[in-house]
Amino acid sequence: MAQSDGNSVVRQAAFQELARGWKDDPETLPILKQCAQSDDNWAVRRVAVKKIARGWKYDPETLPWLKQCAQSNDNSTVRGTAVQELARGWKDDPETLEIVRDRDQKLREFAQQKLAELEGK
Repeated sequence: MAQSDGNSVVRQAAFQELARGWKDDPETLPILKQCAQSDDNWAVRRVAVKKIARGWKYDPETLPWLKQCAQSNDNSTVRGTAVQELARGWKDDPETLEIVRDRDQKLREFAQQKLAELEGK
C-alpha cells in the first residue's frame, strides 16, 4: 500500500504507520528513502522525509542523506521540510546553519522576484 496505492493520502498514512510500527524492520528505512526521493506526490515525499529524520536520527546515514535532500530534492516544499528537520534535530552540526542560511537566501530571492513580477503588471 505504501508504495503502490493510487491515493496519496493512503500512501501518506501507510508510510506513517510503516515508520511507527516497523521501525526495526531492515526494509523500512530503504522504502522510506525511496519514497522520499521518487514518489509522484510531494506531500507523500515530505511525510517520508519527516519520518526518516525523526525515526532514524541516530542512524549514521540519516544526516548526510537529509543534507542532500535539503539541497537537491526537486520539490521546494520537500527541500524546506528537510531544512526544518536539520534545524530541529541537528542544530549543532556545523553545516546545518550554512544550509539554513542558503535556504533562507533562496526564499528571499524568490520572494523578491515574485514581488518584482507583481509590481511590473
